Amino acid sequence: MEANGRFGRSISDARKRLGLTQKSLAREIGISAGHMSNLETGRRSPSFTEVPALDTVLHTKGRLMRLWEELTDSGDADFLDKLALLERSATSILAYEVNLVPALLQTEEYARTIIRAGAPWLSVADVATKVQDRIKRGEWFGASETPLMHVVLDHGVISRVVGSGAIMDAQLQNLVELADSERIVLQVIPPDELRHPGLTGSLWVLSSADTLDVAYAESVHTGQNVDDPAHVARYRFLFGRLQAVALRPGESVQLVRDQIERVKSNGT
Repeated sequence: MEANGRFGRSISDARKRLGLTQKSLAREIGISAGHMSNLETGRRSPSFTEVPALDTVLHTKGRLMRLWEELTDSGDADFLDKLALLERSATSILAYEVNLVPALLQTEEYARTIIRAGAPWLSVADVATKVQDRIKRGEWFGASETPLMHVVLDHGVISRVVGSGAIMDAQLQNLVELADSERIVLQVIPPDELRHPGLTGSLWVLSSADTLDVAYAESVHTGQNVDDPAHVARYRFLFGRLQAVALRPGESVQLVRDQIERVKSNGT
């Protein structure tokens, strides 16, 4: 695969500039020397955790992450795949979702349900791999102090039962726990808010100390992933508008708690 080859050569060049051996770089990343050799020769693709780790250890200031994103931008990797790379270097994340709980905050069964529903052609093994990758991202996030994360959800995200009542109950409980522990700031847009900037889709802004801020927004027809400062500023402004129409954090968490009780009482 040409993408692997180009990325591997970039790893090798950056490693040699720092005077590192494959073995020492592998030790820093937490992988075997054999796997590092396979990455540099293009025989293996990097995992979603290895790209940001390489970028950090090799001091490439986001260049390796952007290169891998560019090389895989052929339809094989959607924004959620790219997001997994960007999260690791982010200092803060502003996330608005209109349909689903953000991947970083999903429980295992919630993730399994939406992955199966969204890609019914995947084998059981492929679904399991995607679920575990997503759960590892969540575990990393829960154990870390950064990135700071401010989440705004459309009311439909918490009111629509995904999978079953038990699955949704666990997912909503997880949101409450993350908010109560101050790992996230959570706001919910109430159902009577009939006009706001998030009606057409998701909106994310990721900030980093070492790279350009990145924004992603969905429109009616497509999604746009940008790092131009002027465009990022516009999306940050839109996120501010979403915060303004959402309930305050305390009210939002109580709304989620109320929804948990409704799910339990309905027994769906």
